[in-house]
Amino acid sequence: MLGALVAFLALFTAVWVPTYVSNKEASHATDVKSAMDAYADAVEDHIGRNVLSRSFSRTVPLGVEGIPVLGKGASGGDLAVEPSPTFTVDNATTTVASVGGAVSLSTHTTQYPNQTYRYALGAIETSQSDGAFVDLRSMLGAQRSSGGHLALTLQVVDLTGAPQAVAGNGAASIGGTLNAVANHTLAADPYLRINITGLPGTAGAWRAAINRTLASDILTADPWSTPDCYAASAHNYCFPSATNSATRVDLLIRDVADGSTVVVGTVGAEIRG
Repeated sequence: MLGALVAFLALFTAVWVPTYVSNKEASHATDVKSAMDAYADAVEDHIGRNVLSRSFSRTVPLGVEGIPVLGKGASGGDLAVEPSPTFTVDNATTTVASVGGAVSLSTHTTQYPNQTYRYALGAIETSQSDGAFVDLRSMLGAQRSSGGHLALTLQVVDLTGAPQAVAGNGAASIGGTLNAVANHTLAADPYLRINITGLPGTAGAWRAAINRTLASDILTADPWSTPDCYAASAHNYCFPSATNSATRVDLLIRDVADGSTVVVGTVGAEIRG
């Protein structure tokens, strides 16, 4: 009888506990993603309605509790306001906008893959050891006129308040206050150049997101190996091969002859554990 009990407990610990914990951590990942989406929605809603100096917050779960009787399965997370990445957009004569900052949550799990969820510059980046995915949300859009020229729309978020950090496995809150909205309307430009720097090795996912967005607007890109993006081309945009890396995105968009609009929202971020 004792042997059977020992065998049962061994099976319980080796099979049921890891499965149970993995399922809880997977649910936690979904909850964190939903919380980040809700925070991004709140930021962008305040920008869209120009709601200044009114604070907002969203609750985010840092981790999951374990199984007390076994002392196993607890996992936590780190919530932070970070100064990077940074974003600049330039036309042929001047820097139109320069922003930076992010709010991130990194999980420390025992069974489910560790992930980092980052709301940065107006986009949401989700990364883990085997890769990353970026949702640009309302950050970038392009329209082509009947004459073939482009109009470009950018909405970027400048997140201030770094450095801040909390850690644990309870609930925390991500807050913010929209302090300013700046609208830049530009006339025709031969090009706009966008630089994103200070990325945590995820620039490939950002380039993939830009390709998805611009391709859906029926724009085409130069081949990846193009060294000189200022040379004449039948394509609409280009990533200069010499200046793109795992931590940097350098993008040239050509023939923005129908003008562009750049909206910058400045948000003071605050986190509490």
